[in-house]
Amino acid sequence: MLKEIGWYYGSPQNFFMISTGIYGYGLLAKNEKFRHTGVLIISSAVATGLIQTISKNAFGRARPSEGVGSREFKFMSKESGFHSFPSGHSILSFTASHAIAKQFDNIWIKGGIYGVGLIAPVSRLWKDAHWLSDVVLGMVISVVVVDSVDNFLKGKQTNKKEPKITWNFRAGIDSIGLIGTF
Repeated sequence: MLKEIGWYYGSPQNFFMISTGIYGYGLLAKNEKFRHTGVLIISSAVATGLIQTISKNAFGRARPSEGVGSREFKFMSKESGFHSFPSGHSILSFTASHAIAKQFDNIWIKGGIYGVGLIAPVSRLWKDAHWLSDVVLGMVISVVVVDSVDNFLKGKQTNKKEPKITWNFRAGIDSIGLIGTF
């Protein structure tokens, strides 16, 4: 049962339905935290997806199910049996889990969310679809990208400058005035 849950949670079509639902709820409910989380998940997924797609095709690492060992590579291979490195299911599930967990301060809630995020990576190992290094690298990529995107999004929010006008009083021999500088 966990293998099935892991496959569904880490598959792109389900992942994007969940993330779109989070953003959509935030939009309809006018909840900025949900909208931020939705944008964070979707933006991070696009970035990690690009990294994962390029890496899988470039490295061409054999899957455990191929029976040739973890050191067998067919660079630039089109064969799905040589698209193991890194794990896409692990990347998507951990991207969503890390982005959601960042919204909470409670260690127990975070632990539960990360536990759900680990279902897909562990199930990919049980199913012999990936090596441990594929799964770990996928999760590391997720954490780095989510944190980077979150810092970028928060930086954009805090760097918004309110228009300021500075007023100066000027007095001279033949004039008096108030000057506003934008």
